[in-house]
Amino acid sequence: MKSISDFKGVRILVTGASSGIGRLLCLRLAEKGARLVLVARRVDELESLKKEVEDKGAEAVVIPCDVRELEQVKQCVDRAMSHYGNIDMLINNAGYGNHHSFIDWPLDDIENLVRVNYFGSVYFTKLLLPQMIAMRNGCILFVASVAGKLSTPDESAYCAAKHAVVGLAGALGLEVEDDGVYVS
Repeated sequence: MKSISDFKGVRILVTGASSGIGRLLCLRLAEKGARLVLVARRVDELESLKKEVEDKGAEAVVIPCDVRELEQVKQCVDRAMSHYGNIDMLINNAGYGNHHSFIDWPLDDIENLVRVNYFGSVYFTKLLLPQMIAMRNGCILFVASVAGKLSTPDESAYCAAKHAVVGLAGALGLEVEDDGVYVS
């Protein structure tokens, strides 16, 4: 892979691209000439972002996807690969948090939060990692949180999901360090 500061022509898939960290990251990467796959559920926000990316002279493709749904992730990855051939970098950014005491946290929201914050990353990584290993080149980034290292009250489910992300990134990095794939 090129220098981590040289993104010209690098094909990057970003989940959670429609707002927050993901949106800002896409705009910064566009300034560096990256070729972006913009992934999120909100099509209008993605289309707006695509225009801003293109105004910066970069290329982007919009692929709406609910990261909680494996079939949608498979279709998203297929479309991204059809468009760009391969993906050089995956940025697992999609996520959200809530603040509830564990006793009051609805189980359906805990499950949803874990599916977005953890399983979305698992799905994309599982589907894109083989082509990165085959190319002996790639980078997978997991956006976690300080909550992935420190536990705080009223964030038990969020902390658990982010701890899982941090654990996955650490273990995966060790597994693929000799395969030309960088994980952080």
